[in-house]
Amino acid sequence: MWILWVFAALSGEGEPVTFATANLGARNSTPRAAAEAVVAAGADIVVLVECSRASLALDTLESAGLRLLVDGRDPTPWGMCVVGRVEGEASMVPAPWGGPCVGPIGVLRVPLGSAFVTVLGVHLPARAPECSGTTDAAVVKLASLFREGRLIAAFGPGRAGDAVVVAGDLGSQGRKLRPFVTAGLVDPAELADERLITWSLGPLRGWPDHILVPRTWGAGGGGVFDLPGSDHRGVWRAATPG
Repeated sequence: MWILWVFAALSGEGEPVTFATANLGARNSTPRAAAEAVVAAGADIVVLVECSRASLALDTLESAGLRLLVDGRDPTPWGMCVVGRVEGEASMVPAPWGGPCVGPIGVLRVPLGSAFVTVLGVHLPARAPECSGTTDAAVVKLASLFREGRLIAAFGPGRAGDAVVVAGDLGSQGRKLRPFVTAGLVDPAELADERLITWSLGPLRGWPDHILVPRTWGAGGGGVFDLPGSDHRGVWRAATPG
């Protein structure tokens, strides 16, 4: 486990924060264009799924003020990075579930206003034949770490009582996300009965990429953006910690 501190903080009570998640594709052949799309989303904290040395154009992100906070670059689909404009304590944490398709979780604990928020960057097992038997179990296991939108025990640098944001490729949508809803975390787009498409492969379409925030937070705008070189689209969401 490693810890990294950066020295630019978001502050101010009741100020909205913009989160984003982008599945870059580990073998992205146009990483600079993908990074430019991430920058254009204007997020303060971004979870980058399938983050590898090939897919991460770090210089493009850093030139826009997005510093690398969690560096879990890996050539496999389980690479996980978090970039942002914040001050925080960060680490890579083993996933608390088993199975054939398991990657680590990127954890970033940041002060937002007068409280701390723990951001979890996740890539849950895909609903592919070799992984799908573990997807729902991973959702349940991850959701068991939260209650009323807060951590119930320490997790990496996160501390019990921290508000939680979960962002990344959850391999799930709709009723498959119910364990998170029961734990107090929601995707505002799901609540608004929007139907987003964030992944496509030929005729197949899906919405596996989400940003989950505590139900008690004020949800602002949000949407999707194209990611050159990836079969996913990115997601952004403004929310006000409460």
